[in-house]
Amino acid sequence: VNLPNGTVTLTPLYAEQTLACAREYVIDDGNAYFPPKPNTNDYGSQDYRDRPIASTLAFTAPDALAAGTLRAWTADRDGAPTLLGEGSVADAPKGQRVSVQLGESFDLRATRERTAFHVDAKAHTMTEAYKVTLTNGGDAARTVTLREHPNRWREWSLTSSNIKPSKQTPQLLEFKVPVPAHGSATLAYAVRYNWAAQDL
Repeated sequence: VNLPNGTVTLTPLYAEQTLACAREYVIDDGNAYFPPKPNTNDYGSQDYRDRPIASTLAFTAPDALAAGTLRAWTADRDGAPTLLGEGSVADAPKGQRVSVQLGESFDLRATRERTAFHVDAKAHTMTEAYKVTLTNGGDAARTVTLREHPNRWREWSLTSSNIKPSKQTPQLLEFKVPVPAHGSATLAYAVRYNWAAQDL
C-alpha cells in the first residue's frame, strides 16, 4: 500500500463478499456467577420499566476476524446504501458465530417485574417468578430473545413457563418471544432452587 505524504488511506483487510446475516433483538440479564452458598436474601427484584432492547446482527465469520469496529450497511427503498449501525467485535476464528450490537431498537421496549419470591428454610427451597412484557411499536412483527440467568444457587429447575425455552443450560434460560406489530407479548416463568443443609 502506497501512502502519499500527508494523507490517510483506508485499505480492506478482506475481499468483498456477501454474508448471510440475521437481525436479532436481545435482552441479556444477569451473569453466570453462582454464590458460594444459596443466596436467600431478598435484595430486590431487579425490575425495569420501558427498557430499550438491543439490536444486533449475527453471522458466521467467513475468515478469522481481527478485533475492531464493524459497520453494517443495508439498501434503502431506492437501493442506496444506508448505515444500519456499528459495533465492536472481538477476535473470532473462521466459522465462529459472531453477534454485534448495532445499537438499540427504537420501537421495541421491555418491562420486567418479579411476581413471586418465597424461601422455605426448613425444606431448603426457594422460588422466584418473573413477568416480562414486550411491546412493539413497529409495523412488522419481531422476535425478541430473552436471556435470563437464575444465579441464586447452582441447583435450580424451571417449574413453570408460558413459553418453552429455546435453550437451557446450568447458567441460562433463553426464550424466543414473538411480538406482533403494534402489539405486545408476555413471558411469565418461575424457578425453584434446592440445596442441602451442608450447602449453607
